Amino acid sequence: MNGPNRPSRFPQVLALATSVVMVPCVAWAQAQTGGLPDVARRVAALEGTVTVLQSNVTALQTANANLQNALDAEIAARIAGDDALQAAIVEEATSRLSADFTLQQRIVTETTNRESADQALSNLIASRPKAFATSIARADVPNGDKTVVATLSLPAGKFLAAAKGTVSNREHDVVWGCALHRGSDDAVFDSVITSTETIGATGWIANNVVALTGMVTLTSPGTITMKCQSGDGGSEVNLISLVALEVGS
Repeated sequence: MNGPNRPSRFPQVLALATSVVMVPCVAWAQAQTGGLPDVARRVAALEGTVTVLQSNVTALQTANANLQNALDAEIAARIAGDDALQAAIVEEATSRLSADFTLQQRIVTETTNRESADQALSNLIASRPKAFATSIARADVPNGDKTVVATLSLPAGKFLAAAKGTVSNREHDVVWGCALHRGSDDAVFDSVITSTETIGATGWIANNVVALTGMVTLTSPGTITMKCQSGDGGSEVNLISLVALEVGS
């Protein structure tokens, strides 16, 4: 108990408590290198670094955004280009298919027209008379015996035949007989008789032209022949032609 005359001890106690609290704080502050001013500088430096980093991050974000925008634009442009190319390919393919179809139709039409024209020409040729011919420059008639001097192969049909040749014998005066024969049965359908003379002191005829014509019918493919005879050696027929013209069935 404090009496009214006893001095108070509260100030001493408060001072003691304050010293107890302040001593550790001062000791902790003095234990840090540089003390409170260094901490403030460090904080300021860190804040500056953070500001720089934030600025860098902002720049990187802006660059990334620009790059993304450029990438999106490139993708959009390429998609548009691909779409345009695909459309052009489809259009070209359609155009070529149409052109190919038109060309094929024209080819078919041209083929049909040509086949029709060929058939018409074939029919015209078939409807027109056909001519067959052969020629012989020279044919011997050994010993003047009957000799085939020309042969002409023919299809089945009806023909007007004509033959011509120059008979000659310079060694004998002879009488010539020439004829057209049908090959299948040797039937004669025209004949002629003429004569030639040997070379002499007076007038003479060593050569003479014979001509034959006649109608002949072949029921199957066969031949017609020209035969001549004179009865004497040294006989020959020159410049022979044998022609047949088809005149109908």
